[in-house]
Amino acid sequence: PNQWPEEGTCPGFRHAMEGFMLAMERLSRQLTKALAASLQLESDSFDFLFTEPNVQMKICRYPAQQSQNGFGVGPHTDSGFLSLLCQDQTGGLQIQTQTEAGYSEWCEVKPVDDAVVVNLGEMLQKISKGKYIATMHRVMCKPREESGPSGDSSSGAAARLSIPYFWNPNLDCDISKLDALQESQAGDSSCTRENAFERKDNVLLSNYGMNAFKSLARSHPRVMDRHHPDLKVLPDGRVVRVPL
Repeated sequence: PNQWPEEGTCPGFRHAMEGFMLAMERLSRQLTKALAASLQLESDSFDFLFTEPNVQMKICRYPAQQSQNGFGVGPHTDSGFLSLLCQDQTGGLQIQTQTEAGYSEWCEVKPVDDAVVVNLGEMLQKISKGKYIATMHRVMCKPREESGPSGDSSSGAAARLSIPYFWNPNLDCDISKLDALQESQAGDSSCTRENAFERKDNVLLSNYGMNAFKSLARSHPRVMDRHHPDLKVLPDGRVVRVPL
């Protein structure tokens, strides 16, 4: 369960965050229905994947760098279905543009007032057979300003605040059951597009729980070594059991 701060320490925080999470869930469900319709399916075709969604949300603070730009988060795609992001005016989020040949240039996602950034996840890429491609993204932390407007050595911190909300399917869902959807796709063109974005170090798995665990294992190798010595991460990202 969430570890909430005491009301006296942070008045109204829990109430505000729980209201925000409900709003993000409503928006996520609306987007899920719209995406199903865009694939020429009934709008409720994906509802069974989200009867007990594995929702995650956090509040992130990226400290300003002392000198040159550095990674707040390295390049990656999210393992779930959709990621909704609210960010402040500091900036730093970048996405990699896409062409038919694969990922291309990095570009800044400039903050826009009252806007929510929506990144597509690996499960959506898998379900759509590449019609929708998971968003490759990263966060570049900005350096502190070396001097203030009058030339003094002001700290001028450019710390970044963001609230990512991860809309993920049920942990035990298996999207390979969506055979009717896969057969309904305009196969050749979408498959060719999907192949262009395949990564040898990141095979996409049909079971969401295993796809998410793959990302966890790869991102935290020391945790895996300490607590799961019986598991091994293969070069393609899959996690397998090994004899001790």
